[in-house]
Amino acid sequence: MTTQALIFADRDGADLEPVAAGTLPALVPVGGKPVVQHCIEDLWEAGVRDALVVITAGDTTVRRELGNGERFGLALRYLESSSQQWPGELLAMAGQSVESPFIVARGDVLRGRSAARLLEHARATDANIVHAMDQSRSTGIAVLKQRCHGLNQLDWTALRRHDRMSNEPGIELGSTGFSLLDDPAAMYEACLGALEGHFAGLLIDGRGRPGSSLLVAPRASIARSVHATGMSRIGRGTELHDGVELAGRVDVGDRCVIDDGAQLIDSVVLPGTYVGRGARLQNAVANGCWLYRRDLGTCQRVDDPLLLAGPAAAAA
Repeated sequence: MTTQALIFADRDGADLEPVAAGTLPALVPVGGKPVVQHCIEDLWEAGVRDALVVITAGDTTVRRELGNGERFGLALRYLESSSQQWPGELLAMAGQSVESPFIVARGDVLRGRSAARLLEHARATDANIVHAMDQSRSTGIAVLKQRCHGLNQLDWTALRRHDRMSNEPGIELGSTGFSLLDDPAAMYEACLGALEGHFAGLLIDGRGRPGSSLLVAPRASIARSVHATGMSRIGRGTELHDGVELAGRVDVGDRCVIDDGAQLIDSVVLPGTYVGRGARLQNAVANGCWLYRRDLGTCQRVDDPLLLAGPAAAAA
């Protein structure tokens, strides 16, 4: 039915501050990949080979991460938006570069695989727009057979308020999984939930080791004395030193250093973070010097670089 898509990756990271340290929601790593990459992989599976990505005016981070799309098997182009523009306005700006019918999706929320099922449902209805739903809530992806006002239901503020235009059909996705990533708690749950398969079809970066509970990405270095129980993922280029203990659900991002004797329990360590010797993280998200505690709902800066920092700061 369609080989084109319009992807919104223009939401700022204010909802995730300070723990996300300026990272856009579209680039939050879940299972070792940015959220927007999971969206692109879903669209590719549904047959999309050409997409227009909406980014914030002046932002270079999304474009730098995704490039021209060649490594994903499709062509990516970019459209810059100013703040608070409605999706319908942005579609008008895109002009003929996006032709109906097409898929429109938010690339800054996390979903399980849904695009192919949504397309199949859209083929069976005469409606001009069909939304994917989760318990009557829009999940931020729809098929448009022609341009219409219903596109604005995918505006971020409308999505967060759970606005629903009752005259627009949708398909219930059931247990495929959905997260708005609208606060640090949601980010924490999404990162750890992905390890347990809460988002159907999500491709995690890492391979299992025989007889181990670890998923390990390429170029990770893990000392023989590391002890792991539960389900853990270790990112690319990350180092786990002697005596590190991993328990429960643990996701350690790319290029991290977890020093001797550190304990990580039901925690997320975002890329480029150093966790110091003997440090203990539990129910937490660590990102450089910032520490978010899920159980307490608090976020604080740790000013001791021997406990929590970037690897370069710790090495110095």
